[in-house]
Amino acid sequence: MAKAGDKKRIEENTAHLRTLRLAILGANVAFVLIRLVLRRASAGRLLYAGFGLTAVLYATCWSFISKALSPTYGPGGEVLFAGQDRSLGGVLSYFEDVVYISVFVQLAGCATDKAWYTFLLIPLYAAYALTVNVLLPWWRQPKIEDMPETEADRKRREKRERQEARAAKFGGGRR
Repeated sequence: MAKAGDKKRIEENTAHLRTLRLAILGANVAFVLIRLVLRRASAGRLLYAGFGLTAVLYATCWSFISKALSPTYGPGGEVLFAGQDRSLGGVLSYFEDVVYISVFVQLAGCATDKAWYTFLLIPLYAAYALTVNVLLPWWRQPKIEDMPETEADRKRREKRERQEARAAKFGGGRR
């Protein structure tokens, strides 16, 4: 038996998947009708390649999003997992952003070829996120030599120095 929170998440995720499906379908239908049928004289190979790119992006993102948001049921029909909570963010939100950018590109691409440059936002944001979240903290991490010595570290160092001095004075370690 599913709990009330699980039922609510299943309903929210189902509604969100339906909304995404309609957005993808609407953008594809609008692009095919307007750009590839009505304005087919201006459609070149590059435009068809761009349409193929969006199809690959949609398929990749949709498969990940639908797997993450779909509930898992046990053999008796009970809910084992209600689907990912979208409020947590993470990789799921990045896939959704790629879908939204692709929908925008297709709809704006009905009017102008310059809309395809919007796809450049994806690798630019990935480079920004990598720099800010991974590289800069790693580069700015203080070195061990630069860190001030704590009281416990000082005592350990002095004890080690005494042991080394004693070992040097009496000719080495134990036998």
